[in-house]
Amino acid sequence: MKNMCKIIIVFLSIIFISACATGPEPMGERIIEMNIKAWQWGYSPNLIRVREGDILRLNIISLDVEHSLTCPELGVDFAIPPRGSEPVHLEFQARARGDYLFHCNKPCGPGKERMHLRLIVMP
Repeated sequence: MKNMCKIIIVFLSIIFISACATGPEPMGERIIEMNIKAWQWGYSPNLIRVREGDILRLNIISLDVEHSLTCPELGVDFAIPPRGSEPVHLEFQARARGDYLFHCNKPCGPGKERMHLRLIVMP
């Protein structure tokens, strides 16, 4: 009986140590892949929430004319070719917490000032 108790204690100790060694799941650095549609005068989706450190992979198409996905704060100015073109791909890391507003900087029509995509980078 004493040997059985020792075996159980050793077994439970090994399980406990193994659980502690793996540690919690690392924060950030997930890969977030999304499909984005641009049109006169919007983006879909128009809100993206990620964690600091996540890598965003955006596959973007235009449903009509040429657009862009521009955010000076993040150094992003990305052209989106007109409808009929293959999707374009933009990849970047959400390095800093914050609320970022993307807009279109192409002459796509009189409603372009309403064309926004919001990126929220959370801790």
